[in-house]
Amino acid sequence: MVDVVVVGAGLSGSLAAIALSQSGFQVAIIDRYRKYPTDFRAEQIVGSQLKIFSDLGLLDSLVTDVQAVLRAKNFSFGKQLSSVLTPHYGMPYQDIVTAIRGQIPDTVQFIVGRVTDVETSPHPMVRLDDGQTIAAKLVVMATGLNTALSERLGVSHQKISARHSTTIGFDIASPKCGATDTPILVYYGNGFRDGIDYFIVFPCKSVLRGNLFLYRDPLDPWIRRFRQTPRETLLEVLPELRNELGEFTITQVQCRSSDVAVAENHRRDGIVFVGDAYQTSCPAAGTGIGRLAVDVERLTVHAARWLKAGDTSAAALRSYYDDPAKRRSDRKAIQKAQFRRALSTNASLPWTLRRQGVKAKHFVKYILNDALYAILAKAAQRYQARPTVHLARLAVQHAVWLLWSRMVE
Repeated sequence: MVDVVVVGAGLSGSLAAIALSQSGFQVAIIDRYRKYPTDFRAEQIVGSQLKIFSDLGLLDSLVTDVQAVLRAKNFSFGKQLSSVLTPHYGMPYQDIVTAIRGQIPDTVQFIVGRVTDVETSPHPMVRLDDGQTIAAKLVVMATGLNTALSERLGVSHQKISARHSTTIGFDIASPKCGATDTPILVYYGNGFRDGIDYFIVFPCKSVLRGNLFLYRDPLDPWIRRFRQTPRETLLEVLPELRNELGEFTITQVQCRSSDVAVAENHRRDGIVFVGDAYQTSCPAAGTGIGRLAVDVERLTVHAARWLKAGDTSAAALRSYYDDPAKRRSDRKAIQKAQFRRALSTNASLPWTLRRQGVKAKHFVKYILNDALYAILAKAAQRYQARPTVHLARLAVQHAVWLLWSRMVE
């Protein structure tokens, strides 16, 4: 018997195995694949995600072979709204998971197999398709978007917003932008009718990638047309792309529809759900990695108490689901998903004004950045203190951004 068996070695399962093992528990992790397969999901590590992986001590190993892109340019209606200095790391999702798997301690038993059932009486036990059984004190369900096993256990998912968003990813070949020397390009939707949240172009390993986040049903004729003629369809809604990308081409189109859903009937003896197995996220909102990190951190804290007391009953496990930090994280992820959809698609006057306010925030920040840079660059020439002046500019830029964020949002 082990202390904890983790079902699923994707991102959330691998992080859970690492954190629980580092806390001194005997852990086994089970996945159908020794090598994580190709999967179209998150393809960037940026912003708050950098801090998450840094706090976990995993950032350096994650981005060892990835070159950071330090500049991002934001556009709307063909005009540049802002330019942001922040590191972006483009990586296929399977590479992210593989890098995290590589940090799982040797003390963790990695088992390749398919889990067919999870029993809870007289103690938690996982059954594999080859007949093997693994007894544990606690089972962590980290099965991601695959709900087959959860459904066999009688766990359902309430769809708060079915087919909430669609993400389209593809490779781009551009005569004006290379795969390694291009800043991040972010284009916001030009109106509520196109249903676009934003389109982002970024280097991802050896290719230039495009990710389009929009609020259309996957069966929408527009999606079908995009699959057939991606370049022409994209230029119909974002004609300004030619300014930065030239006469580009698109290949390797991938589409994924996302529900926003929360688990129901999941409070069971000896079983706990984390990450997408508990609550799914909207990719456009960018909350998935942050939310699963909170799940793993709070699980690790509560698991220490459960296992020490020898109590993994449903009554004991409720402390994880009812944890204030977890509840706040789950609630904010849903709110942000709903906010971004409304901001992109709601035609009412309040939301139209809010859309204009967000664009104004970006534009004013861009103008102030240029003015500040001109003033500080002139001071730098006079005092020959460019590094110090640059840091001062970044500090003022950050202060202006926070001020406008509070005023507009």
